[in-house]
Amino acid sequence: MAVALLLIAVSVVSGTPSRLRVTATLCPAAEVARDFVLCVPGRDMLFYVSHRALHMPGLYKRIHKIYHEFKAPVALVAQYAHLVE
Repeated sequence: MAVALLLIAVSVVSGTPSRLRVTATLCPAAEVARDFVLCVPGRDMLFYVSHRALHMPGLYKRIHKIYHEFKAPVALVAQYAHLVE
C-alpha cells in the first residue's frame, strides 16, 4: 500500500500519468507473468529487509518483541504483532 501511494504521489508531483490502472478487461498474460516474476521476489526482499531492521535493539524492544512472544508455529502469528508492524 505504501509503495502504491508513493508511486501515485511521484506521478502527481512529476506531472506524468500513473502506471497504476484499473480496467474492466484482463491484462495480457505476458504482463501478468512479468509482474509475478518481479513482484514475488520484490515482496520477499522487502519483507526480509524490514524484518531484519525490526531486530535492531531499539526497534525490537519497543515494537517487534510482541511478534516473537507467540511460540506456536501457526499462521495466526502474522497477525500477533505491534500496531506499527
